[in-house]
Amino acid sequence: CRKNCICEGRCHRWDPWFTYTAPGNGLLMFSTAGDQGDLVIEAFYEGRLDQQIQYSDQDRNNSAANERILMDLVEGQTVFLKVRGFGSGQGTEFTATSRFIEDE
Repeated sequence: CRKNCICEGRCHRWDPWFTYTAPGNGLLMFSTAGDQGDLVIEAFYEGRLDQQIQYSDQDRNNSAANERILMDLVEGQTVFLKVRGFGSGQGTEFTATSRFIEDE
């Protein structure tokens, strides 16, 4: 993964981007987990990468590297998710995971 690229899985360079396309209508949960540093997640709609639609700096479970975004999506919708270091978090190694819960 290079700076400002789209990557998958475990990343440690800045600023990694992820894409997600909804397989149906439902809720996307995208989260990061890391041992140190401070991370934030920013979400953007496809084709509008200059307009952030969501931002996460929750520092979940007493760790500044643990963030989560929840987004309602419709089938076929693609979102771009950017993980970046904040302050001392630049260069922090993390694991990104996504889970999609389809509407019933």
